[in-house]
Amino acid sequence: MQISFNTTGVERIRELLVRMDVNMQFLQDPLRLIANDVLATEKRIFSTEGSFQGRPKWPGLSDSYLDWKDVMYPGQKILHLEGPLKTSLITRGTGHIEKHTRDSLEIGTSDRKAIYHQFGTRKMPPRPPLTVNKQQRKRWIKIVVKHLLEITD
Repeated sequence: MQISFNTTGVERIRELLVRMDVNMQFLQDPLRLIANDVLATEKRIFSTEGSFQGRPKWPGLSDSYLDWKDVMYPGQKILHLEGPLKTSLITRGTGHIEKHTRDSLEIGTSDRKAIYHQFGTRKMPPRPPLTVNKQQRKRWIKIVVKHLLEITD
């Protein structure tokens, strides 16, 4: 009886795993790409009043609020009253929160109204301005995997 093992490619696999381990410790570049993706997606979410990439359109405004808004802010879409919430989620301007570490990303807004729109109130249905869906997660996974597999010599 003879037992044998073929180890062809084992060294290459070991090198790849070591490279992935090193790359995993420095995720700043892919996290910046993910942050850019969040901003671009938010821009589309606001322009479509929520209905982008399978997300449902935000619920309409109450009749009385819509009448008032049409007089005071004619032509403004939902969540576009004066602009700071939208601006803080589609640009790196005032109110935008974006914190990077070696291996994490926090992104959002400091606009106090955001929580009321995200979860709704007793009198207002939720109109979540910041959501993450399956398509985004898939894009982000591809970004991170590409980074992990990068071989820089």
